[in-house]
Amino acid sequence: MLNINRKDVQVLTYLRKNSRQTLKKISHKTSMPISTIFDKLKKLENSVITNHTSLLDFSKLGYNSRANVLVKVKPESKHDLCAFLTNNPNINNLCKINNGFDFLFETIFVDMNKLDEFLEFLDNKFPVENRQVYYVIKELNRESFLKDAELL
Repeated sequence: MLNINRKDVQVLTYLRKNSRQTLKKISHKTSMPISTIFDKLKKLENSVITNHTSLLDFSKLGYNSRANVLVKVKPESKHDLCAFLTNNPNINNLCKINNGFDFLFETIFVDMNKLDEFLEFLDNKFPVENRQVYYVIKELNRESFLKDAELL
């Protein structure tokens, strides 16, 4: 486990709010020198920061069907299914889970027909023992952990 202090968490909090803000702005907000923030950022990028990314509104890009899918397959098919899902462009997130299922993944498609075709393909290609689909109607909160300085 990485040893991070309160100032490291403070820098992470500001980055979680807006990773595009300048070190100068973070310096002003935290009362830390820019050079200190730069050093902390490099340390965190080599440990706890895994990726700098943008959160997208998929519906504005024409992708109106989202679902979270739980799936359980025969043990001998887990590796193949994992590889298939990992390399599928319509899978946004993929997690290995427990409690009666093998994987939880988020799918994003242009419409419900494409999503349904994908799920039928999945059922036919892999020996699916159990599958549950939860359609995302509206996203209420996303990526908010450590965005609030009050948690510090």
